[in-house]
Amino acid sequence: MAAAVAAAGRPSEICEGSARHAPWSAPRTMRWMVAATVAAWVLGSGLPLAGEVAAAGLLLSLALVCLLPRAWTVSLGVLLAAMSAGALRGPTEPWWTAPPKPVALSIEGRVLRGCDGHGEFVRCVVATEAMGTVSLRAPIGRCEAAPGDRITAIVSAKPVVPWRNPPIEDPSMQSLRRGVAWRLETARCVVTGREAGALDLLRREARRARRSVDSALRRSLPADGAARAVALLFGDERGLDEATVEAFRETGLAHLLAVSGAHVAVVLRATGAAVLWLCNRLRWLAARGLGWRCARVLPLPLAGFFVMMTGESPASVRALVSGVAVALLSLWGRRARALDVLALTVLSMALIEPALTHDLGLQLSAVATAALVARADVEAAPKITQWSKIALAWVLGALRATVRVGLAVSPLLALRFGRAPALATLANLVAAPLAELVALPLSLVTAVVAMLSPTLASPLAWVTGHSLSALFSLAAWAQRVPLASTAWTTPTAAQAAVATAALVAFATLRWRARAAVVVAAAAAIASMEGRLRSEQSAHGELRVTALDVGQGDAIVVDLPDGRSMLIDAGGALHGEADPGATVVVPWLRATRRTELAVVALTHPHPDHGGGLRAVFEGVTVREFWETGQGGALAMGGFYREAVTAAQRRGAMRREAAALCGAHPMGAVTVTVLAPCPTMNPEVAPNDASLVLRLDHGRASALLPGDLEAAGERALLSRLAPVTLLKVGHHGSRTSSTEAFLGALRPQVALVSSGHPSPFNHPHPVVVERFARRGVPLRRTDWEGMVAVTLRRDGGYE
Repeated sequence: MAAAVAAAGRPSEICEGSARHAPWSAPRTMRWMVAATVAAWVLGSGLPLAGEVAAAGLLLSLALVCLLPRAWTVSLGVLLAAMSAGALRGPTEPWWTAPPKPVALSIEGRVLRGCDGHGEFVRCVVATEAMGTVSLRAPIGRCEAAPGDRITAIVSAKPVVPWRNPPIEDPSMQSLRRGVAWRLETARCVVTGREAGALDLLRREARRARRSVDSALRRSLPADGAARAVALLFGDERGLDEATVEAFRETGLAHLLAVSGAHVAVVLRATGAAVLWLCNRLRWLAARGLGWRCARVLPLPLAGFFVMMTGESPASVRALVSGVAVALLSLWGRRARALDVLALTVLSMALIEPALTHDLGLQLSAVATAALVARADVEAAPKITQWSKIALAWVLGALRATVRVGLAVSPLLALRFGRAPALATLANLVAAPLAELVALPLSLVTAVVAMLSPTLASPLAWVTGHSLSALFSLAAWAQRVPLASTAWTTPTAAQAAVATAALVAFATLRWRARAAVVVAAAAAIASMEGRLRSEQSAHGELRVTALDVGQGDAIVVDLPDGRSMLIDAGGALHGEADPGATVVVPWLRATRRTELAVVALTHPHPDHGGGLRAVFEGVTVREFWETGQGGALAMGGFYREAVTAAQRRGAMRREAAALCGAHPMGAVTVTVLAPCPTMNPEVAPNDASLVLRLDHGRASALLPGDLEAAGERALLSRLAPVTLLKVGHHGSRTSSTEAFLGALRPQVALVSSGHPSPFNHPHPVVVERFARRGVPLRRTDWEGMVAVTLRRDGGYE
């Protein structure tokens, strides 16, 4: 991963007149500086600083580096610069005042990034005059546009509206940071002209080259081998089955299927060696000693072209920028130092594009590279002549490097995924060299040779196919090992920062100080953990939380005795991200709800049950309650996946016939009111919803799922007044009838609906009904996540 990273000159030399100062070269301080830079860049980007404050921080950091070029001031300067750059990342709050609605309109714009395939669709990045930069989705084959093309299309425009569920952040915030505020969908687009600049032309050629490589690999390798080679070369996982991708993720090998610095390093090394061999055989160049200069410079354009072929991922761009810096320093006659180049490359990218501070691939790449090169600059290679000792030294060095990288990225992985691959060190010890030194170069060479002569590529293809099979078999084997992936409690950003600082200190300080660092870090993390758990506790009361999952329901119920229930888990309606995986499970882990007493599916509709599979796989579930209608109708899809996941994870499945009645759960009584006494499969799923009543002293809540008018009428005789009502069917005009509200007389209501809702939920008629009765309506489309605490005395807050 760090093969392409070499070093830059001294940071103090960026200032005029800095040569009069003493040389700045303390390796130990360098490690601190890089660690501070990376940590500040990753974590400091969350600071809510105004643009003026961030700009002032940049100026102060430059002054510290230039005027006081001592080691600690340089460290402080780079740290401040990285934090300030992160604070300039773009909008952090929604840009709307009320949820905007989808609109249909005609747009004209210029394609910035080519329309690349994503499943059955292609996605383009388009610059428009009216809406700024937008993301456009179209069916494959219906929008063949390249960078620089001007297009027109009739589109359905939907604003980028992130789900708001503190303390977690919705992934779509990254779109807003990059200036993309609208997502458009069209049946087809029409290319009306071309305004291609030099960069656009290069991107066009890169797309053509990528297609040629894909075709060559498909001609020379079996279908599964070609899909594996494409995934390894370009990070394109579309040809792989879901089980294979999951195996790489669970075993800590997912970085091998993502374009990273290793890919750029392979291109630079291979082309550099070829250019050096060729230049040394040209007398005119060899006589003037220019061969090494050619080998430094000439591979860079090819590496840049390769980066364009891979989609210009931030991690590969970082490696390319590092390679350019190394070449320039070498031509200038300066010694390259990997730590210097890494720190300055990261900082420059953050300054140019602040949104990159939140790109996970670039964060992992920077942190892992820092861990790899932190000691490479100061550790001298041992002088060994015996082959057996050389091999042993290589294995031990690789093991140390793998452990170092694994420890370095573990806080970030735990922060983002709440999971750490226990076998990552051992698996990477074998898989990383196999992928980066064998499978990746062979796949690249096979593609090039296959484009020239498929016959000559046959022997290479055979070797490449077997190397790829070995790599993917290793991932599958590692996944089957018990405890291959260990679930962690997702740390807070502050806990991750403390853990990162402790790891850096542990690697840098002397042995006597390490024990103190470990004790201090453990105490700090434990104190933060205790405070977080206290904040998340219901403190003996009943708390109902409606998570913001767009057009769907995901209701978390915290019982006074500390147990929790989940009623529905949302679901993707129009190809969006699965809220179960992106919202519900991350939120449960981040708020320390890693075990659920009950998960209930009110009815088998995708906006209520689409996220259940991720929930069963992500946290421990004791019981699974449902109506049984999905089984009676032999439903497949999300419902079958959820039932299968529940059975696999050992959750006790209970259906309506066995659930009707009261269920004491500590100080709260959970009563199943419907569908009782039995479920009628011929009733519409909404009116057959599982209806739950929660009683806590004099306070109560009713959760009616998507119950509509017919279901409400059937339930009227069993209703009693409640403190809190979860509005049925997201506030549809077919629910919340006058008779229903009259029987319940709620004091407060909450509604979970999309923002914007494709069905105009909550309907103005329903909103007016609650307003006329003086019932406060808490809305996830306006507020984001909504939590209501019910006190035993009948009050709420």
